[in-house]
Amino acid sequence: SQHPKGIIPLCGGNAKLISANDSSGFTYRGRFSEDWQGATVSYEASQKAHNALRWLAAEQGVQVVFGGRAFLCWNPQGKKVCGVTGPFRVAAKPVTEATEYQADLQKTLLGYKAELPDTAGVVIAAFDAATTGRLSLTYYNELMSSDFLQRLLDWDAACCWPGRQGEIWSPSLWQIVNCAFGTRQGEMLKTDDRVLKQQMQRLVSCRVDQAKLPTDIKQALVWRASTPLAYGTGIREKILFTACAVLKKYHYDQNKEVWSMELDPNKHDRSYQFGRLLAVLEKVERDTYGSDEGREPNAIRQQSVFCQRPMYAAANIEKQLERAYFPRLRPGTRAFYKNTISQIMEEIHKFPDGQWNQPLADTYLMGYYLQRGALYQSKKHHDAEGEEHEYTEE
Repeated sequence: SQHPKGIIPLCGGNAKLISANDSSGFTYRGRFSEDWQGATVSYEASQKAHNALRWLAAEQGVQVVFGGRAFLCWNPQGKKVCGVTGPFRVAAKPVTEATEYQADLQKTLLGYKAELPDTAGVVIAAFDAATTGRLSLTYYNELMSSDFLQRLLDWDAACCWPGRQGEIWSPSLWQIVNCAFGTRQGEMLKTDDRVLKQQMQRLVSCRVDQAKLPTDIKQALVWRASTPLAYGTGIREKILFTACAVLKKYHYDQNKEVWSMELDPNKHDRSYQFGRLLAVLEKVERDTYGSDEGREPNAIRQQSVFCQRPMYAAANIEKQLERAYFPRLRPGTRAFYKNTISQIMEEIHKFPDGQWNQPLADTYLMGYYLQRGALYQSKKHHDAEGEEHEYTEE
């Protein structure tokens, strides 16, 4: 009845792992008349266990706290281990090629194995104070270090995507939860602590136990990425990037389908091709804006409609472009965009007529992201008249 408290200070200074002082709340009554009849832990065993855990949390393990829940990761022999919630590649140089990214992950794996032998063990545990006086163990797992590191690598290899500058990286678990469930507060997203700690533990379990990525998290990200007007530019871009990375992981989990992180103009996917079309329609209008123009293009303002009735929305947006924006472009630039739109429509027309105006699948976001990136990253294009067109990121 007199066990130590404050084992994980960040979870609550008065919280105890072992406690039986709730005689008025009937915690143990009904089966026992006294607390010691349920279980007894000697003073020596209690001190050894609690002090060891306190030392692990303070000195040895990798500890991160989300929403009041502490995630602790350690090696029983005292070897250095990496955290379970952050990216596997830490402080690595940016890479823009998928093959380089995979090679960099393998180098990181070898680096960890040099310090942590394959026969070593890794323990992952999560602690949370349900009340101010009770500390609970909400997650616990023991793995061989080889399995632990390989699972972290597999997650980062599947859940990754190129950023705005083309650098490939994997979003942290915190970023995934924040983009899926956070509420806008100024120029930031913030998730309620009760939601944050629950969702973080779900993703930790997916990463460590090799479970499939939850569908509700994927759907939340897709919905938010499809309503861009609800967020500022910075938040919008972070949500879109995170959604694409999670979609890549989700489709691999469901069907072992590997999606390329490079634009595939001939991809046989209707939603992917419509996503490409949305990116081109957006870029046409943006190219006519001045440097101080702050309004959103029609493609962005109609994106939610575009997801449900793509052919109808695309026809409306294109009419607006023909009337007000195409005439303001240089002839070579105008020809380049029209040729690109024609090529995309050829791919869309390969599908039956009845599918053209059906709601889009989530894969349209990947086509949109990659096509937009290709338009921004292509610095120079030569048009049919030989004039040179500069593409710069706004």
